[in-house]
Amino acid sequence: MKVVLKSKEVINLKKKIRKEGGNMVQTTTLNKVNCKFCGKELQQKELLFQLNNRLFSIEGQAERCDCEESKIYWEEIDYEKKQKEIKTEIQRKNDVINKLYNNSKMNIRLKSYSFNNYKVTSENKKALNKAKEYAENYIKKIEKGSLFITGGVGTGKTHLAASIANELIKNEIPVVFGTLINLLNDIKDSYSSDGEKEGYIIEKYSKVNMLIIDDLGKERPSEWTLEKLFTIINNRYENNLPVIITTNYNRDKLRERLANNKNYEIADSIISRLYEMCKGIAIYGNDKRKELV
Repeated sequence: MKVVLKSKEVINLKKKIRKEGGNMVQTTTLNKVNCKFCGKELQQKELLFQLNNRLFSIEGQAERCDCEESKIYWEEIDYEKKQKEIKTEIQRKNDVINKLYNNSKMNIRLKSYSFNNYKVTSENKKALNKAKEYAENYIKKIEKGSLFITGGVGTGKTHLAASIANELIKNEIPVVFGTLINLLNDIKDSYSSDGEKEGYIIEKYSKVNMLIIDDLGKERPSEWTLEKLFTIINNRYENNLPVIITTNYNRDKLRERLANNKNYEIADSIISRLYEMCKGIAIYGNDKRKELV
């Protein structure tokens, strides 16, 4: 049986044909029309496709006349159509990016950071280039690993991590960004009657394309915080999902900062996974926040 499709159904069928591989069986003349400029007889075709043992009929447009008036007419139509498609695509992308930013937990300052407004010095230029290369390769799906950005207070770790996040979001890649305390406060809030459930939040942090934890070790975690951090890091480790960490501390000092009540077992498990997952970027230099002139 032949199925005759309406306009919206045609769009869906074409997508399905591209995805599943349908075959065009034949074309037949459905109608004959005359060019409204020169009167030349033109044919309108019916396209017959076979997909999953069913026949689908698509009513094609009448062929275009090759007279000069018709060419000018169709150039204008095609131009307007293209401009409308561009406008629609821009709006779609903006809507997606706005939604990703709303879900990213990034504040106004973080959203303003970019590689272009990073203050470059001879001491941090190498770190900047590595961060840019990481972002570019991640977007191109060449890079799949994680990143450890270390350096002293005020050297620009957060700026580089946020620049990576902004590049990813602009390319429609979901990111969640925050300090450990800010991220896990959402879980504590979930214990209220109207909050999101803890399991949902843990799953979101465990499965988002990119998780960025800023200033790890700045606040000493509680036992509860350490357990939640291990769950999230371990979930990402097991599923080969990347994480970006910024911290002021090297491995030994971070171990001491994370080991609440000398609980080195969980702290070591977290650090071991992070160091296996991550490449390192070290930023050298002085605290830029102190440089007023």
